[in-house]
Amino acid sequence: MGPNINSQYGELFPVLTPDETVMYFTRKGDPTNTGYAKNPNDEDIWYSLRQTDGSWSKAEKLPGPLNTTNYDGVRAINSTATHLERQNTYRTDGTGGKGFSMSEK
Repeated sequence: MGPNINSQYGELFPVLTPDETVMYFTRKGDPTNTGYAKNPNDEDIWYSLRQTDGSWSKAEKLPGPLNTTNYDGVRAINSTATHLERQNTYRTDGTGGKGFSMSEK
């Protein structure tokens, strides 16, 4: 994928939107990950946009509440790209657990 996606950290579980214009992936161990201070192996959701020449933009960490101090990652996207299936469960009190959850756009 080249330096726009690949880094010295671990890039895991790439998932494309149905129109193949956005790639979500998990990056493990990046010091900018939300939970890195608590756990250097923290995993956050990152994304890249397909450019008109077919290449991928420089990866960016997904902003907002989907990245937590727990392990975060996208595992699937529905056919209209309006729902992300994410690893782990998320509770309103900020805690999480093993399993899967759905986020709606």
